[in-house]
Amino acid sequence: MNEKPTKNAERAAQEREDLAVRKSFRVPVENGSIQIVLNNQTFPVSEFSPEGVSIIFKGEKAFTTGQEFDTCELILPDDTITGLSARVIHFTNIDGDTWQNGIQWVAPKDEDIRKIAAAVSERKKQLLDNQ
Repeated sequence: MNEKPTKNAERAAQEREDLAVRKSFRVPVENGSIQIVLNNQTFPVSEFSPEGVSIIFKGEKAFTTGQEFDTCELILPDDTITGLSARVIHFTNIDGDTWQNGIQWVAPKDEDIRKIAAAVSERKKQLLDNQ
């Protein structure tokens, strides 16, 4: 006998899936110390993780969910990583003309992930040392 799942069961299954997908949390960035270059435009990164970045900007929507970038750059305090591929995974209107994009790396090189992970670890250390 096949029963349809209840809304609560569907919600619980989605929550488990959401938890399984996120491997790490983005770390906040201050003062534009990390930037990303997409379509020859430079954006300050507001949060980052080894899996991707979040950018917040004012003005008209610059990108759409699912949009892909074959080449982008991540500018870290001590290094610049070029040749990254990325995809916009979410687009949210925060307030009026303020927007947030979540951007995920697509098939990054292991070396690039190591560099980004090291920068994330350093930023986490800075945040914890300041408390």
